[in-house]
Formats: sequence, structure tokens, C-alpha cells
Amino acid sequence: MVANKVRYRHLMLFFFRKGKNATQAANKICAVYCEDAVAERTVRMWFTRFRTGNFDLEDQERPDYYVVHLGSIFRHANRFSSDHVYVPTNNSKVAFLLDKREL
Repeated sequence: MVANKVRYRHLMLFFFRKGKNATQAANKICAVYCEDAVAERTVRMWFTRFRTGNFDLEDQERPDYYVVHLGSIFRHANRFSSDHVYVPTNNSKVAFLLDKREL
């Protein structure tokens, strides 16, 4: 799976340098490999990264916590002294909600 990710990233970089947009690149990659090989949103993220001059195709390390606005978690955030809380990513419910963007 990791090898496929890197292969797809090389293809994204190739299409980026050819002047294609993210939608075109995603469609071409999916046409060759499989329909769900890469998501258009993923290609957009990589194209944004390429535009900044970062052509490193390896994953960046992620922090082991996220800063989450308490108002997203608790509807009555004014009870708390801080506006933000550090949430460990090993909390599966919070990690799931962050992935689903429901917080």
C-alpha cells in the first residue's frame, strides 16, 4: 500500500509539472489504476504542497495531538477557562470525529 501511495504521488508530481489541474490528474490516475486509487481532494492537497515548492513525496510526521476549539466539542465553552484543548490522537472517538470533520 505504501508503495502505491508513493507511485501515485510521483504521478501527481508528473501531472503537476505537465500543467494539469488536480481534477485532470485524479481522473487520469483513476482511469489507469482503479476508480478509487486517489481522491481528488488528496490530489488537490498534493498540488497545493507542490505549489509551495515542497516536492518531497514522503509523508510528513504528524503531531500526536490536535488543538481543538472547545466550542466544537462542548456547546457551552464559556464554562472553561481556555478556548482550546490538546486532544491525544489515541482517543479513537475524537480521532474519528476529526477525520469526519464533525468537530
